[in-house]
Amino acid sequence: MTVSDAQRLSALAQRLSEDLAETQASLARLEGEVGALTQDLDDEGGVPTTHMADEGSDVFDIERLQTLRRDLEERITQIELAQQRIADGTYGTCAHCGKRIPLERLEALPHATLCIDCQAAQER
Repeated sequence: MTVSDAQRLSALAQRLSEDLAETQASLARLEGEVGALTQDLDDEGGVPTTHMADEGSDVFDIERLQTLRRDLEERITQIELAQQRIADGTYGTCAHCGKRIPLERLEALPHATLCIDCQAAQER
């Protein structure tokens, strides 16, 4: 690995740390929204609103927030696994074929676990 590659990997590690912090902050904000929405429902005593449209909006909001929560939690897991691969020296190695993942791919998707060929094969 060249000095330039080492610097690029160091920058990727920093970027993963920043992405993790941002994603955790987004999850915390989302949890606040979920808490506010469920508190509103609790304040109503669990009694449905008198407007069907309001009920539909509440259900839609809850489902949307649950989907966002799952997406954020999955992203946190991917980032933490990438950080673990950096720590154990396997970062940048394809989990399927064992070849090096090009730095350009890692710069585009820092938590990538597959080289582009294996990713394409998996998506087929």
